[in-house]
Amino acid sequence: MKNKKYILSFLLFILLFGITYFYIFRKYDFNLLINTLKSCDILYIILGLISMMMYPVFEAIFIKRFFKYLDCDVSFYQALGYTFTEIYFSGITPSSTGGQPVQMLEMKKDNITYSKSTTVVIFNTIMYKMTLIFLLVLSLIFFSKDIFSEFSLFKWLVIGGSLFNILFILFLISLLYSNKVINFVKKCFNYIVRHIRIIKNKDKLIEKFDKTINEYKEASLVIKGNYKMVMESFVILLLQRISILIISYFVYRSFGFNEFNVFLIIAFQVFITIASDFVPTPGGVMVAEGIMISINKYLYCNVNDVSAMLLQRSISFYFLIIISFIFYLIFHYDKKRRL
Repeated sequence: MKNKKYILSFLLFILLFGITYFYIFRKYDFNLLINTLKSCDILYIILGLISMMMYPVFEAIFIKRFFKYLDCDVSFYQALGYTFTEIYFSGITPSSTGGQPVQMLEMKKDNITYSKSTTVVIFNTIMYKMTLIFLLVLSLIFFSKDIFSEFSLFKWLVIGGSLFNILFILFLISLLYSNKVINFVKKCFNYIVRHIRIIKNKDKLIEKFDKTINEYKEASLVIKGNYKMVMESFVILLLQRISILIISYFVYRSFGFNEFNVFLIIAFQVFITIASDFVPTPGGVMVAEGIMISINKYLYCNVNDVSAMLLQRSISFYFLIIISFIFYLIFHYDKKRRL
């Protein structure tokens, strides 16, 4: 039995590595990346890497502090493990749909109820997307004329991505506050379970789901009226969002350019993120790269535009996914060893 578990663990490792390789290494010539690094200012590359590593740190801080409000003691080590799990599986699944379910499963292994993990995940998503909308509004106020005059077709992806994010936020907020929406979700789940023949013990599964939803409603009460916690979470996740967006500025400066300021370059990245959210590819792959090359032609005056895109995406996405994959395996197998 023990040998069987080790074999299954090894097969899981091979599968995860294969998925990671497929999405990361198949697209690019890494010799180009190496040659690009040789010509860059290494100080700004280091700043970009530090900024990239702050991204999971800020989310781990949020998770640890939010669980504290739910009277759930979670160490920073555990919170970091949940964070790397979410980043990795979000990065390799369309529209980032895989990260949070796997993250909740990891939390469950630490005896955290689905009601509490669901509350954390939903509130995290709401606040994270609200920080994006907040930065989008600022970008539109100060830079929309500059950006859309250069990239007129780009605005339709931004509009689509903005509507998607706003509607998604409203839906998630309704899950926290609206009994009608919660009851609708219950009915949908009940209907689906009743009509799938392969599911056994339908009544037991529906009863368990209803219990989880009721516990979730109780756990979510901590959010209502707790403005200090809401603002604290918003600031932490805003810093997390900025830590990944500012990488493009460090890459820009590493090539010796300084014509455009940090705020305009962050605004460009906000629009890229919004546009990528609208297209259901893993991590916005292909969409983000295509838009980034177009923008870099403008920022870099048609010099090093592809190299800059490669370096930006490598630091802000691909390196982050690889690091998250490594740390996910460390946390996952360390947890299995302790069980």
